[in-house]
Amino acid sequence: MSNIDKNKRIAKNTLVLYVRVFFVMLISLYTVRVVLDILGVRDYGIYDVVAGVVSTLSFISQTMAIATQRYYSYAIGEKNVEKLNQIFVTSILIYLFIIIVVVLLGETLGLWFLNNKMTIPSNRMFAANWIFQFALLSFVFSMLSIPYSAALMAHEDLSVYAYITIIDSIIKLCGAYLLFVLFGDKLILYGFLLCIGTAITSFLYVLCSRRKYSECRLYFYMDKSLFKSMLSFSSWNLLGTIASVANNQGNNILLNIFFGPLINGARAIAFQVTNVVNVFCSNFFLAIRPQLIKSYAEENYEYMMKLFYVSNKFIFYLLWMICLPLILKIDFILKIWLHDVTNYMIIFTKLSLIYALILSLHNPITAIIQASGNVKRYFGIVEPATLLSLPITFLLFHFKLGPHYTFIVSIIVFAFAHLLRLLVLHNVVRFFSIKEYFKKFLITAILVAFISALLTSFVNRFFTNNFVGFVMTTLTGEFAILVLMYVLGLNKEEKKMLQNYMKGYLVKWLNKNEKEN
Repeated sequence: MSNIDKNKRIAKNTLVLYVRVFFVMLISLYTVRVVLDILGVRDYGIYDVVAGVVSTLSFISQTMAIATQRYYSYAIGEKNVEKLNQIFVTSILIYLFIIIVVVLLGETLGLWFLNNKMTIPSNRMFAANWIFQFALLSFVFSMLSIPYSAALMAHEDLSVYAYITIIDSIIKLCGAYLLFVLFGDKLILYGFLLCIGTAITSFLYVLCSRRKYSECRLYFYMDKSLFKSMLSFSSWNLLGTIASVANNQGNNILLNIFFGPLINGARAIAFQVTNVVNVFCSNFFLAIRPQLIKSYAEENYEYMMKLFYVSNKFIFYLLWMICLPLILKIDFILKIWLHDVTNYMIIFTKLSLIYALILSLHNPITAIIQASGNVKRYFGIVEPATLLSLPITFLLFHFKLGPHYTFIVSIIVFAFAHLLRLLVLHNVVRFFSIKEYFKKFLITAILVAFISALLTSFVNRFFTNNFVGFVMTTLTGEFAILVLMYVLGLNKEEKKMLQNYMKGYLVKWLNKNEKEN
């Protein structure tokens, strides 16, 4: 496949994913509002912190899917059809092992921590234990479906993935409305309905993959070298995920211990907004990631580095275009979305958007490291550094500083971790230049963000927190970022590609109008 065909496939998959994200975003935001109205901030906070102990293990599911996808994509890049089925069977064995370990830890250490260390009202402890069990069962369903969903991603069959995720969002919305008509403890019912939804989604991944791909068939096979290689690769990726989970849920637990479930509810709302924003950028990278890995497998390094810089720029600028108006007008957005808005919801959401912007920059770096297979040094150095946020946050809370400092600490720590990622990438992949990275991307990205923030903040001062003010602030921010991105952020080749794309789109539109007339 030529580079032009690869670019067309990336563009097509990106379009499919953005259609998908539009529906998922609307459904997800409305679902949160419905659930929050039914459960209330306290019970919603309890669900977030309790189910979060297990549900954040979905990060493990996602990371394991990425690890499996790497082997699939590499085999596809090498055009090794037989190896695809071997990878599938081996991954099943690895995930069964992980499931057993997690369930044992959850039913022992997890239950002890829930019942003895977490700050939960005594009259809600029974419901909290049920939520924990449903979340653990959901994790099992998710893990079992990974080899199948990873096959969809590696084959770049993202339309099927888009349909399934839309169905998953609809199921969650239906579950939220069922809370209105079902009798019983609403918190327990919510956990049960989400578990059922996860089971249905997992079944759809299995069904679609088995029908489309011959390699998704179970049979007895054991290749010790492949098992050892995948287990080692997955283990180091798992270390990175555990660090991410520890940061995410560890800070959530610290907030619960020091400030209680109401603050957990405010944090949960902030991360709902951030997760929706992240989906926009992750969808683009979801389309480009398989090509990064396949290009490395094919030793097409020139094309791979072009994809690397393009993905960095699109991720940063796209996310900043969404984050800037939200940061300036988040109080207006939250008051439209929710009935009861607290000051901490506003503060947490602003800080979490900045945190998400910094965190998103690791995706292209991590993809190249995973493509190379040299993950030990990367995750062994970077992820322990990110865990510094936990002891620092604990000390700040101990000395009576406010709950928003958990976000401030994470922003600083992850900015430092990004520099470590660059150093490790240079050591593992010698043709990568840190100087070139700063010159081609990082310096101009920071400059574009700073200037656009100044201009948009200045315009925002002349408008109040109403719909007109939100529209004017958003339009100003988008216009400023687009102009600055084109002038400062893109090189000559990227500008030419964009111009050709726009010309091609304009010609198609004109031809279509001529035919209609």
